[in-house]
Amino acid sequence: MATVTILQPDHAHTIDRFDAWLTQCGITLETVHLWEDPVPTLADLGDGVILLGGFMSSHDGIDHPWIEPVGWLLKEAIHNHLPVLATGLGHQILAQAYGGHVAVPGPSGLEEGASELTLTDAALSDPIISHVAKNQVLMGFLSHSDAVERLPQDSRLLASSTAYNYQAFRIGSGLALQFHPEASPAQIARWHVAQGGEEEPLLSALQAVDGRVSFNGQRIAYAFAEQVGVQPPPIVR
Repeated sequence: MATVTILQPDHAHTIDRFDAWLTQCGITLETVHLWEDPVPTLADLGDGVILLGGFMSSHDGIDHPWIEPVGWLLKEAIHNHLPVLATGLGHQILAQAYGGHVAVPGPSGLEEGASELTLTDAALSDPIISHVAKNQVLMGFLSHSDAVERLPQDSRLLASSTAYNYQAFRIGSGLALQFHPEASPAQIARWHVAQGGEEEPLLSALQAVDGRVSFNGQRIAYAFAEQVGVQPPPIVR
């Protein structure tokens, strides 16, 4: 049985729907709460690692001293060909660790809700994103104000939105996604409320397209499971 380590930056950004999807693949999940647990070593990560989002900035290393060590850990994991998935803030931390630049805030401001992302040709051969590359468009849930403005050298751009160019990239065994394939409509709405917004009409708008988004999320989860050496069950739609 494979084990995947979940690096969780704050209480609000949980693994959410990935919990069930990865468990269905026979994967054991070990969660590290970065606000209170020590940053693990490479030997602690098992067969793969997922770095989730968070309300803090990737530049907030003084207030959150785990940020830089987590970046080093992900680089070490990728150097050793360990499957890495980074979403939201995780996407930004991974880019920063490899010398990319993160704007705080991004020049286009808040990007929130369901969005259609345009996939690059490189995405069509990516071991994970190719599973959701229908017509080179991918719909996902977004919730961010900070944004990657320069990709790391040797990375491959996989997806862009109308507001921000760098929505997904791959570097070695690492996949970074600004969108949140793990998040349900309820979780996105909770983040919105936590930052002073109203639950509606955002929640209803997300629920209206969630059949498409959740199918993409499950396929991403299952494709990541394949990267850690597990054969996922068939997806029934």
